Amino acid sequence: MGTERVEARPLRDLDRANVSAPGLAELLAGEDASRDEIERHPRLNERYRLEQRLRDLEAELLQTRHRLARLPPEYDTRFKREKKFHAVPTREPRRRWPSHAPRLVAVAGALALVVVAGLLILGRTKEGSRPKRQATSTQPPSSVSPMTFRPSARHPSKTQRMPPPTVPVNLSAIGAWDPYGDGREHDTEASAARDGNSGTYWSTETYTDGLQKPGVGLLLAAGRAVQLRRVVVTTETPGYSALIEAGKSSAGPFQPISRARTVATTTAFSLHARAERYYLIWITRLDHTAHVNEVRAFGH
Repeated sequence: MGTERVEARPLRDLDRANVSAPGLAELLAGEDASRDEIERHPRLNERYRLEQRLRDLEAELLQTRHRLARLPPEYDTRFKREKKFHAVPTREPRRRWPSHAPRLVAVAGALALVVVAGLLILGRTKEGSRPKRQATSTQPPSSVSPMTFRPSARHPSKTQRMPPPTVPVNLSAIGAWDPYGDGREHDTEASAARDGNSGTYWSTETYTDGLQKPGVGLLLAAGRAVQLRRVVVTTETPGYSALIEAGKSSAGPFQPISRARTVATTTAFSLHARAERYYLIWITRLDHTAHVNEVRAFGH
């Protein structure tokens, strides 16, 4: 192929022309354009440099071929060995599951579930076929007498611990008890405390400066020794202090069988004593006077 002749044209049209490397070299060697003008034109300058680099590489390749042709045969054999030794090993292609593998996995899972369900059903069937143990009865056999299971005397039941019900006890108001005074305290009015009329009463004497002695009281008597549990006092002069005492004789001595309380309109005294015949409402504090309108007693 001969050298292509390029006609002179303006530089602005050179980048559009299809000029080969020899033609471009001839153009540069002529008088149509100078090197400086080509470098000022971007596209033409870039194409020129690529063409120049290509020519240099072709020259180097030609020189290398001439040098290899002058080498002795022994170098050619050694070069082939080294090329074989440095060959890059090829990887084996990965094995892929066949398209029907997911179906096989699903079938295997379903079979496993069926087997497990069958084992569970078989186990329940065996358990149902076993004879049931008889539950140990906590009830005593019919041949054993119920008396065998009664609680011992050391541990009585709640029913046994409950005290028997109380009943009204008839008491008589027989007089006053004034051992620290003149021995008299409206004795003739004592029966009014047991006449069943709350409008009548037994009264102490009037103490303007308060009770200046250990006490004064109303004496009550039962027909026989009786164990009282409760005494109820009704008064129209609440506020005085009193307690219940008991003894074997009307002449005393008497022992406290309740705690002292401030008497209200109706006050119940709980008693803790053995059976006695005489009981005393013992008044220990008052402002001026104290009335006992009614007395009721309860015992066994």
